[in-house]
Amino acid sequence: MGQSTLYLTCIILSVLILGALECSKSDDQASTSPSAVNVSGTWKGTYSSSLVSSTQVTFVITQSASTVSGTYNAVNGAVGTVGGTVSGNSIIFQLGQTTSGCTGTFNGTATVTGITMTFTFTGSDCLGTHTNGQGTVTKQ
Repeated sequence: MGQSTLYLTCIILSVLILGALECSKSDDQASTSPSAVNVSGTWKGTYSSSLVSSTQVTFVITQSASTVSGTYNAVNGAVGTVGGTVSGNSIIFQLGQTTSGCTGTFNGTATVTGITMTFTFTGSDCLGTHTNGQGTVTKQ
């Protein structure tokens, strides 16, 4: 076998091996990437912030792929809309408080473990700026 034939054979084998390694790498990454949790349904629990003591709340959420939307209703009279994005077991969300005479906007993150969702948020409404917002809800 001539030197140029040997060189060409080495290049072809290198390309085949690297291609196989790349395919293997992609398959491994695909199998370990987390799939989004399904948060559709009714969630009940409590929340609090620097301006609101522990209050019962109900979220009714629908999910389409990684997009969530819905409503919330708290026993203190706060009502509004929910929107956000799910990635794995995490959610980045926005709340639009539509309570008559006390509108507001809030941003937060949530983590879902089984049927429990814990969340933190900040934002403001007619009461002022809410800090240290947190809550836990359970899927019904």
